[in-house]
Amino acid sequence: MRRSIVTALVLLLLAASPGFGQDCHLGVYADPQGTVTLLYVVPPVFIEFYVVARLDDSVQSFSYRLAGAEIGVEMFLVGGWWGPQGLGPHLPALEGETVNLGECVAASGGEAVVVARYEALCTAGYTGGDLCAEPYPEVDPEHVVYESCDGVSHSCDTGPCLYIEEVLPTGSRSWGAVKSLYR
Repeated sequence: MRRSIVTALVLLLLAASPGFGQDCHLGVYADPQGTVTLLYVVPPVFIEFYVVARLDDSVQSFSYRLAGAEIGVEMFLVGGWWGPQGLGPHLPALEGETVNLGECVAASGGEAVVVARYEALCTAGYTGGDLCAEPYPEVDPEHVVYESCDGVSHSCDTGPCLYIEEVLPTGSRSWGAVKSLYR
C-alpha cells in the first residue's frame, strides 16, 4: 500500500512538471520546412535561415537564443520576421529572445512550425560554422521554453543546428564559365 502511494505521488509530480509528455524540438534550418541543415555560402553574401519547431501541441511563443557561427563578428543579423505569417512580436534581449507567433498554432504529429526567419550578412572574412538555438538563460538556463495556447510553459529540446560552410570561389564567376564545366 505504501509503495503504491509513493509511486502515485511520483507520477503525479512528474505529470505536473512543465513539459511532461511533450515532444518538442527547436532547430535552425536553411528552409522553412525544417529539412535542410547545410548551407553553402560564398562571402560576402546575404542569407536567410529559419528557426523551426517540431511538436505535437498548440503553441503561441518560444524563448531561446541563437548561438555560434560568429554572430556579431563576421555574420550580422540584419532583419527577419517572427511567427508563421510574420505577424508575431519579437522581444530581443542581450542573452536571448522571446518570439510570439502572433497566433495560436496547433501542430500535430511533429509537423514543422516556423518560429522565425532571419536575414544575415556574411562578410568577406566569414569562414562558416554551426548556428544553433539554445536555452535563453533568463527564462530557463537548461531548456528552450515554449508557451502553449493555454498559457502553460513547456520545455523543448534543441537541434539540429544549421551548418554554414564557406565555399571558396574558383576561377571565373560568369554564367558562361559555369556552363562550360558541364559540356
